[in-house]
Amino acid sequence: MNVTLKISLIAIVIAVAPAGIAAAAGPSKPAVEVIDGNTLIVGASRHTLYGIKAPSLGETCMVRGAMRDCGLIARSSMLDLTAGATVVCDRAPGAAASRSRCRANGYDLSEGMVHTGWARALADGPRRFKRIMAEAKDRKRGMWRRQ
Repeated sequence: MNVTLKISLIAIVIAVAPAGIAAAAGPSKPAVEVIDGNTLIVGASRHTLYGIKAPSLGETCMVRGAMRDCGLIARSSMLDLTAGATVVCDRAPGAAASRSRCRANGYDLSEGMVHTGWARALADGPRRFKRIMAEAKDRKRGMWRRQ
């Protein structure tokens, strides 16, 4: 193989390699910004989770015998649920336009927040959220852990 051909092949490999590496890595995940326990921004879209209400930032409650900023703790819980995950949101069927179903790697974030005890199931939300909230209360998870 002559020197010119070798140099040409090396140039092609160098030019194509970065595109191949990016393709192998897969599509990029949209950026996720957690605003509070039931609001997040995915990419350029703001979403309020369907069927739940988490404490607002600055809202206090009694947890383990002391007053705590339960809104801040709920936000931290949402950060935990979304950390490193691919988050996908869509309008919840039959819900107000402002409410979304969001999933982190396929896991329903509304369900997760109720399960951890850092959000309440809304009366007009899915019945399973109410069952999950009852279990969180029984097991004294999150804001249900008074003492």
